Amino acid sequence: MTQLPIEGRRGPCPEWPFATVTLREHKCWRDLWESPQAVMWEKYGWEREVAFYARLSVEAEDGDMRALKEMLAVGDRLGRSPLAMMRLRWELARDEVTERRVSTSSAPKVKRVLAVDKSA
Repeated sequence: MTQLPIEGRRGPCPEWPFATVTLREHKCWRDLWESPQAVMWEKYGWEREVAFYARLSVEAEDGDMRALKEMLAVGDRLGRSPLAMMRLRWELARDEVTERRVSTSSAPKVKRVLAVDKSA
């Protein structure tokens, strides 16, 4: 399995590969490139596929059912769902430091009671 960083991809967003882009498409594009899957998209040079997905996402949000259907299919190829990630053999890397911090902070507080022997 390929481990993806749970905190997402770091670094600047790639340039939009098509001639035109709307503000909503660009926002979606930037958000997508901060996801853990973006590490693999960058590795494989999938900028055009991600841009197409961003464009379809915006169209689907506007109620275009054809775009929604295509977006879901492209999303599967890009690993945008847990099932798609499993098929691609991608998984989120465990963040052991955060897991320990959360388990320690969410553990119930134990009150210690001092028993006093009055007969002594």
